[in-house]
Amino acid sequence: MNQFPQDGNSVSGPLGWAAALALALLICLAWLGVDLQRDLAQKRLLLLPMIGALDNCLLSRGPTSNVETCGGDTDSAAGLIEGTLNSLGPRRSADGIYEVGYTLNVPLLRLFTLSADGRWVIDEAAAKRVANTIRRSERPMVLYMFSTHFSVGGALEKQLGADPRNLAYGPTGQPMDKGRYYHLDIYPWSVVDHSNSLTRMRETAINAVLEQVCQLPLRDRKKVHGVTVLGELHHLFPDFESGMGVSTSYQVSDYSDQSIQGFRQFLRARFVNVRALNEALGGDYRSFDEVVPPAKDIRTQRLSRYQDHIDSYATGVLPISGWAHEVNGPSAKAPWIHIFVNGLPVAKVPANLARQDVFTAVPSVGSADVGWRYDLNYSALAKGMHRIDIALEPADGGPMQYLAGRWVGVMGRDQAPPRLAPQSPLPPMSAKRSGTSFWLDAPSDQLSLYYNPLVPHWHEYRQRQVTDYLKHFASLVRHSCLGSGSVYTHQIVPFANPGWDASRFAIDDSLGDSTGMQLGISLYGRATYGPEMIDWLRSRRSKVAGVGAHGGSRAYGVTEFHPLKGMSARELNQVLMRHHAEGAQFISFFMEPRVKGKLFEPGINLFSFDPQNVAYGSDSLYEAMANILRAKSHDEPSRAVATGSAATP
Repeated sequence: MNQFPQDGNSVSGPLGWAAALALALLICLAWLGVDLQRDLAQKRLLLLPMIGALDNCLLSRGPTSNVETCGGDTDSAAGLIEGTLNSLGPRRSADGIYEVGYTLNVPLLRLFTLSADGRWVIDEAAAKRVANTIRRSERPMVLYMFSTHFSVGGALEKQLGADPRNLAYGPTGQPMDKGRYYHLDIYPWSVVDHSNSLTRMRETAINAVLEQVCQLPLRDRKKVHGVTVLGELHHLFPDFESGMGVSTSYQVSDYSDQSIQGFRQFLRARFVNVRALNEALGGDYRSFDEVVPPAKDIRTQRLSRYQDHIDSYATGVLPISGWAHEVNGPSAKAPWIHIFVNGLPVAKVPANLARQDVFTAVPSVGSADVGWRYDLNYSALAKGMHRIDIALEPADGGPMQYLAGRWVGVMGRDQAPPRLAPQSPLPPMSAKRSGTSFWLDAPSDQLSLYYNPLVPHWHEYRQRQVTDYLKHFASLVRHSCLGSGSVYTHQIVPFANPGWDASRFAIDDSLGDSTGMQLGISLYGRATYGPEMIDWLRSRRSKVAGVGAHGGSRAYGVTEFHPLKGMSARELNQVLMRHHAEGAQFISFFMEPRVKGKLFEPGINLFSFDPQNVAYGSDSLYEAMANILRAKSHDEPSRAVATGSAATP
């Protein structure tokens, strides 16, 4: 029966009403889409490159600067900034969506000079050049006052590094040694002590910069769209360059006396009395003062208590990870990895996570997006030997292929030989196809697993140390003339790399709302364009909604950005627009300094967008960004850029 009257003036029947409601909903959604595009256009996405070698203009000594290097400016970096950004394109994109400014990176520990009486004092001229840069450039900017574990050189840094109070302590109770990351020195700075000389120097430098900026007219201060403090902040560990993965060889920080005492206080607040502590941990402590943070490997070291044990698996979670690639698989889809425990299915994950190391070693895979990972809660398994089997479901829907198997032992505290757990037969599957490449990184075969219930508490405390240190410095900005604006973190996201052990960094808490700061994150590879990061951002908002300083705000900043592969203007624009729609206020990426279009300093940052940098498609990204700024409109991308849920690879 036709539910619509012939005259079209009314609707009768339940189906007619449903159709009318559906039509009304479509009209509303259409208007919402128009409103979203209008909102995005009205509030431009700020593109704020971090330009190299600004130190030459900010920190130069003597009466004059290198005028040619600094773009004709003698007491600011504004000339160099303008010369570099003008080479990229117009200040505002032709379509009105983007505005190009800059991130003013100020190295805090290089703002000091040695006085005649041997004291380290602020170089007032250098601090004033920071403010002059903001005043002389008409562009929007983010003020990045950084002091990370990466060395910036100089006598002050060496002096601070020689003071044990400034350093993180390893499991042996001694200060950790200086390390290396690629060509840079790494200082294992402490995040525990808020009163050491390192912290005081950082405070002095931040206050000096803020004092100069706050003397600017309100018109100039309004150019500051955000402040980031310190930069990448987390706990350190030995062999930083190659020791980020899961392993039984596990050393983290901080085991200083101050940190140990703080951990005991943390446990007192959580458990109130020793009886509750012992019930939770299966311990026999007589007082909280007997608790020491876990620091030993039960396999190779003698323990005073079982609770002394720690490794990458002691939290009760076993990362199962690897990579897989199909030579003839559909380019737009990833295969699924099926995980079985004792013959029973427990998980199915897509093989589409970023593995830049695999792509570098095996370029024939064609992309870094071949990784996969599943975290198994083994603490829920019975003691015994358990079988883990891995199979691949092809992207084209063909028969499942068997890839590999491992045995792991869930051990008791007595370390008795584990018995075989009951096994079930695997479902029918074929052998691996000749066109399938894979590797199972973890776990190793015959791995023994020891769950220590004290370890999750230790890691949570370590995370709070990072958060508290960030909050300490954010408060300096909050009490300044810039305090009513946005103060951002500048954090990495270890979980975006399936091969990393995030517990080593102890960074998760600072990615939530507990810092009272806006989220600022550095994204590389698939984290820039894949759906997993978008899903995480949405999940984070739902968890902190209505709680904390900014109540689950959608606003965030991308403090470093590089897809680690070349993109067309259409593809890059789609990625930028997705972040804009999700709440990104700015996106920062590295650029090389240019004067009249020419590089003036030898040596290029591997991650700089630059026409002369072929690393990771950086020349292509520079060209794409320039085309985005000059184009009046952008066609649909030539290949899909993920915008939906990570549930579909």
